[in-house]
Amino acid sequence: MEGIADLKFQYARVYVNAQPEETIKRSHGIHRDTVDLNEEKNFTLLYMANPEWYPTWMAENVFYADDDTTGDTQQFQKGHGQSRGFGIGYPFAIVPPVAGRVVLYDGRTLHTTKPTATWAKEMRYAVVFRIRLKDQT
Repeated sequence: MEGIADLKFQYARVYVNAQPEETIKRSHGIHRDTVDLNEEKNFTLLYMANPEWYPTWMAENVFYADDDTTGDTQQFQKGHGQSRGFGIGYPFAIVPPVAGRVVLYDGRTLHTTKPTATWAKEMRYAVVFRIRLKDQT
């Protein structure tokens, strides 16, 4: 069985995501990085780039289950090729932006980033790598 270290990725794009404090950005819509649910090869890798971060500064990444039983649906993420009306379940993981942390997830995973607290010394910065699995032939 292959582990993550055995997989081969190819570069797709890279950028820096800056998460402003909550009076500037009060919410960030729950969304997927990969819109096509049949696309199994797209992943997102986050590198938390702040040299220091404290729990009271917030800005956690929240990952949600695909679930119709809550009665909630995706409504607010405009543009970016996002479909509307899909079911959103309760969070299954809340990942704080610990300095130097690396997070890898399937691009089809529903997620959002909470705003940074107003008292944080700086915005939360993540270097984002959108990557794609190479064919394993």
